[in-house]
Amino acid sequence: MKTYIINGKEGIGKTDFSVNLAEYLQKSGKVLLLQTKRNPNSNIEDYFQKDGMITYDIGDYFSSLAPLEKVIVHENENLDFIISPLLEDKYIFRGEDVEKLLGEISYDYLVIDNLSKDLIKDKIIIEIIDTDSLNKEIEGDYFFINKASEDYDIRNDKNAIEAKNKRFLGLVKNGQYFNEVIENLLEDKKIEIPKISFFEKIKMAFKH
Repeated sequence: MKTYIINGKEGIGKTDFSVNLAEYLQKSGKVLLLQTKRNPNSNIEDYFQKDGMITYDIGDYFSSLAPLEKVIVHENENLDFIISPLLEDKYIFRGEDVEKLLGEISYDYLVIDNLSKDLIKDKIIIEIIDTDSLNKEIEGDYFFINKASEDYDIRNDKNAIEAKNKRFLGLVKNGQYFNEVIENLLEDKKIEIPKISFFEKIKMAFKH
């Protein structure tokens, strides 16, 4: 089973991307999508139009209040999901909990929305950042920029991105979809960021 963990700061689009990745992966195998933490606006059950319709969450399973079969929600033949604890701080995740879950499930892919990298051994971490975070350390194996403004020119940050020494998956501007980033991830494609030409630098200098 291949496990993907999607991390990043609050509001950066972790749940959006997790759902999109799970829906993409279901084309080639069985997928379990797990959310570990409530979002203030939308959660995975909202994406599948099941808000208020689900009784048990992952905290109930870890607390032995509900068996796994009651916690898993079947969306379709190849996609299941488990919602995050319905009450904030209802349950604190531990490494042994995650190992227990891994020992009881059978899927081709596991997509986890938001989980400490230390709680699971074999995983691929995708970190989502914004343009303001390019000066910070990247903990993920892969990363991409999300919610960039329409006038953002990635070439200006070529050196900062390439200095991360982590695989860069691309850029998503406001209103765009994640398709290209997901394809780059699954193909393990290396993104080449072009340089700003000498003449363009001159033009930029005159603009300022």
